[in-house]
Amino acid sequence: MTTPARVAPWPKTARTCYNRAVTPTWTRSSACSGGTCVEVAGTGSAVLLRDGKNPQNVPLAFEPADWADFLTAIKDGEIKP
Repeated sequence: MTTPARVAPWPKTARTCYNRAVTPTWTRSSACSGGTCVEVAGTGSAVLLRDGKNPQNVPLAFEPADWADFLTAIKDGEIKP
């Protein structure tokens, strides 16, 4: 029996619903190359994440605190970008 790989607990609250009355302003990742880009936007109540190649798809929405935990984990080396 093998031990399962460690799965980071971030982001904890990914969902696909958010306040659609707010028009998000999308920012493209600085690591974007060749059209394979991740885009992020904040709405105040959620941080949205989408695939830049398919912007028509519904973005994932995260609680701001969970998004901050995720970024901290990357900066601290707990998660490799």
